[in-house]
Amino acid sequence: MARTTGVVPCLLAAGAVWLLGMMSGIETRPTRACVTELYGWDPAEYREPEHRDIRIEESFFPPSHVCRWPDGRSVDLVPWWNAPLLFGALGGAVLLPAYPLARRAVARRRGRSTPSRAVRTER
Repeated sequence: MARTTGVVPCLLAAGAVWLLGMMSGIETRPTRACVTELYGWDPAEYREPEHRDIRIEESFFPPSHVCRWPDGRSVDLVPWWNAPLLFGALGGAVLLPAYPLARRAVARRRGRSTPSRAVRTER
């Protein structure tokens, strides 16, 4: 039972990381976030005609906001560490409850029972 209590923090962490990824690149003018990510903040650079044809491809899971220029350049607005953290937290939510079951199955296969938590006293 103690292992299943770790599921809730793992799911909360996964939700927070997913939400952070979905909020990456939120801007009133979506192409401004793309230009800012590629060049840094420069209002004059944003107004260049080459930035009018930027395509933004979005993915819901895992979160992704990829800006693609017609000349082949691309930039992802979601940080690189978002997907590994998201999948790690979801993996923890799945593996934590499975650990005691796997431990019991291995102990049975070896011919031993699960370790007792009772304290033995000598007489």
